[in-house]
Amino acid sequence: MHDFQFHHPTKVIFSVGSIENSGNESAAFGKRALIITSGQATLKIGILNRLIEILKKSNINVFSLDPFQGEPSVTYVDSAVKQATEYEPDLVIGLGGGSAIDAAKAISACLASSRNITYFLSNPLVVQQALPIVAIPTTIGSGSEVSRGSVITDVTQNIKRGLYNDFLIPKLAIIDPQLSITLPSRATALIGFDLLSAAIESFFSRKSNLYTHMLSLEIISKVYQNLPAAVKDGSNLEARINLAFASLLTGYNLVYSGTCLPHRIQYALGSHPGMTHPLGIAALFPAWFSLAAKTEPAKLASISKAIGVSESQVVKTLLAFRNELKINVHLADFHILSPDIPQLVNKVGGDLKSDPAYKGNKTIEFILTQSL
Repeated sequence: MHDFQFHHPTKVIFSVGSIENSGNESAAFGKRALIITSGQATLKIGILNRLIEILKKSNINVFSLDPFQGEPSVTYVDSAVKQATEYEPDLVIGLGGGSAIDAAKAISACLASSRNITYFLSNPLVVQQALPIVAIPTTIGSGSEVSRGSVITDVTQNIKRGLYNDFLIPKLAIIDPQLSITLPSRATALIGFDLLSAAIESFFSRKSNLYTHMLSLEIISKVYQNLPAAVKDGSNLEARINLAFASLLTGYNLVYSGTCLPHRIQYALGSHPGMTHPLGIAALFPAWFSLAAKTEPAKLASISKAIGVSESQVVKTLLAFRNELKINVHLADFHILSPDIPQLVNKVGGDLKSDPAYKGNKTIEFILTQSL
């Protein structure tokens, strides 16, 4: 808990309006940029076209793929790699939320090694190279702009699988909080709560340390204080700045302490109709947190100080916070029912023992059952 090492290679530019410097900053890493983005928002509100103009002014050639929908899949990554190979990019830019940045990471590894994504998902530790990655988040996501992970949906097995490797850490992160102003209130609430859950999970993780504890508590405080304001008024720039900062800190936490059972279980749920990653986390968090809170009273006391309530009210307050954000969802909302649980339990993988609440498969079964 007390020992830690810290080395992070990402150059971070955190400033309102910093997208205007993305051309000059990106030029240090390449002259042929492949832009990966998701959804239609970056296109509709002009962020994508603005970025292309900025890059071209810095003499960077640009090849932009059509935005993909939802979360990145094996099929999408393979298709993107095939399309991009002829262009021969020397730089990959992820523009958008965590999904776009995760896709950019996976694509950069495939392009650099001439391997397909299925190979890496089966052998995640063999990633030995990747094209330089520039991350430009437009949401208040999970800190993918500085993390070493990329989560991809394997549609054939209906499960999310991850690559985790230092080669996937972006070389440059341009964080312009102003870009998230157009994020709808519902998406802001869901992504923000995912941020809160990741911070609490990393705080309880057995891999956490003095450094990540500090980050976790700062994230928890920032999200708790600012998320309702951003949901109520998307143009509240101060709230957006604080949430963007919390997202950045979360990325560092994911590198050094990881997450706990809510994220491990959500990945195993795969891509059930209508379920995004944040919705899955919102459904799983209450049951897990009720267990985790009993494992380490001292950590619960620290969270109580971070959000300004008594220790006895922490669990009740954070579950009420979820309801106030109107994200009181359950697994049954996505057609996940009791007969599905045994199969889902067996699909959960990753570093489960880093979760202090984990007592074997019975813990996973309990969380799933309570989350229906």
